[in-house]
Amino acid sequence: MTTFNRQTLLPCDKVLSIQELLESILLYLDFDDPTYSRLLATVCQRWYRYKLISVKSTILSLNLVELVLICGIDTLHLTLDQHSVSVPYDQLDETFIRTQDRLTTVSIKLDASLLNVSILWTLSRLPHLAHLCLQVYGIVDMAALHAEILGCCPALQSLKLDRWKPSAPLPLFRRLKTNVQRTLAPKAQRSPTTVQEAIGRNEITPNRQTLTLSVVQPQQHQPSTLEQGTNTNIRRLDLCGLSGDIPVFIQLIMSCSQLDELCLRDGLTALDPPSWAALSSRCPTLRILRLTGLKSSLLIGNSLLLITHFPQLESLIAAMPALEYFHLEDGSISEGSLDALKDGFPKQFKPIPKERLAWIETIHGYN
Repeated sequence: MTTFNRQTLLPCDKVLSIQELLESILLYLDFDDPTYSRLLATVCQRWYRYKLISVKSTILSLNLVELVLICGIDTLHLTLDQHSVSVPYDQLDETFIRTQDRLTTVSIKLDASLLNVSILWTLSRLPHLAHLCLQVYGIVDMAALHAEILGCCPALQSLKLDRWKPSAPLPLFRRLKTNVQRTLAPKAQRSPTTVQEAIGRNEITPNRQTLTLSVVQPQQHQPSTLEQGTNTNIRRLDLCGLSGDIPVFIQLIMSCSQLDELCLRDGLTALDPPSWAALSSRCPTLRILRLTGLKSSLLIGNSLLLITHFPQLESLIAAMPALEYFHLEDGSISEGSLDALKDGFPKQFKPIPKERLAWIETIHGYN
């Protein structure tokens, strides 16, 4: 590596900027050999290009800690699917303990049909985690998941919760085989039984760099951040795939008083007036609102009337087919187009002053 000259470094610099190639390098390097880890670390230090790491579940056993610490990585993309059924809770927990001073952004794809969502409790080891993107596949109690995430990550500033559908779902036989492997996998003796126990381990671990985790007894249930309605630092909230789960939305909003950007995708745009009222009273600083969803689940009238509750709203981005009937010139709805809107839209619509909004972007033909 020391024999490379500047002319040799330049093309390598361009090559390393290709994310797909970097992932391929990770897949084929033998991380059991310390030579490879040192080589990759030297490459990363030399060009300062590799600022995030995308870890496939098949190589979760690599020396991830060394790469994060030596290369100064602060962003981690992690996939936990059928290849991760044998990954113990302790392994990911120890990884986050040793990298907690570096990681500020984490993105996780989780197949909850094969893995327990409790593995996400390891996020409580990241006190500086500010941005989290969580995509879940399978049947999950989203209300409980929201409460656990906010309880584990009190420093979050941006939270994105989404549904994830693998591009190639496992065949039934393969899924059954994977479930058997998960059942026969060695059970970690030090895995927490409750989210409160997982959070409590941060208080009983004196040295954050140590890999020895203390065993604690199950604690009594303590109200989480979401259950207490405690304010969080979240300023950006992106929700998708929670159709009809309005109580969960209300619970989230009650803990996000500093929210200034909200994105609601799919069914959650079908909120009732009390939901909008709760949003306006709890989040007075909301500046940006994004609404997208299926045509059958929209209440256009309620969505537009939300503007009257937020005079400081700067941007409304709406991907709604029915909004093609909304006239940007005078902020009114043509009488002939009222039949095309959903039931419940007010017959007497008060024009919206254009100065209330910086701009409105309408996307026609949304599915």
